[in-house]
Amino acid sequence: IKIVILKIMKLQLICTLLSFSLCLHSQNIDNLNHTKQLLFNDKYVEALSILNLHIDKSPTDYEALTLRASCQRLIGNYDIAFVDIANAIKLNKNYPKAYTEYGKLCIMKENYQLAMVNFNKAIELDSLEQQAYASRGTLYAFYLKGDSMGLIDLNKAVLLDSTDESSRYNRGILYNDKENYEAALNDLNFCLRKKPNDHLALNARGNCYYNMKKYNEAITDYLKAVKYNTGTNPHEFLNTGDIYNSIGDCYLNLNKKAKANKYYRKAIPYGV
Repeated sequence: IKIVILKIMKLQLICTLLSFSLCLHSQNIDNLNHTKQLLFNDKYVEALSILNLHIDKSPTDYEALTLRASCQRLIGNYDIAFVDIANAIKLNKNYPKAYTEYGKLCIMKENYQLAMVNFNKAIELDSLEQQAYASRGTLYAFYLKGDSMGLIDLNKAVLLDSTDESSRYNRGILYNDKENYEAALNDLNFCLRKKPNDHLALNARGNCYYNMKKYNEAITDYLKAVKYNTGTNPHEFLNTGDIYNSIGDCYLNLNKKAKANKYYRKAIPYGV
């Protein structure tokens, strides 16, 4: 389940860090473009170096500390991230994005109650804090079984930023779960237009096609999901065996038992 929330975290961090990098490198466009490429290639350690240099010079910059906490979280260094976010909040108790990041860290530690407190605090401080709505919606929908509340928050997040791929991705999954397949496809297609090789979105759309009994379309997406499921970011790595099993199920529904068995066998080495 963490894949879902990590997706929203990663993509929102990209947008925020790019904006921050613009300030750091306004006199050097090459550095900005390099930072952008690092983020899209999931090279968070190198992205951290940009923030580390800045924080060494400006240790009281609570925005930079919040961003570094995000990078550390995506790498999986949760305890280090907690230190940065605690320092950011000490420096500015009215900075909503710090509470949003704190909430995301709490989800990684499975402290959902504290996560909710922090998302609520972020929204209290800024009623237009898009990431807080997106994260709280994901928390409701996928961790607390509050589909209706989750959809309200995700709709709000999309309303605040209709180009936010992560909110559209999570809303698409929720629509699929609620059997609103056309709405799900609309959101997932949006994600794949922006990033055609997104293995998470491809797998999610494959699930949607499967539920619609469009098995050939589902197989196409599942095979692409396997291809691009590189494990560059371990927090977003899907179990390839699960995808192979889904392909096998598609072929079984198409009454192609030999091909179904082929993919079921492929799933075995992955512990499925």
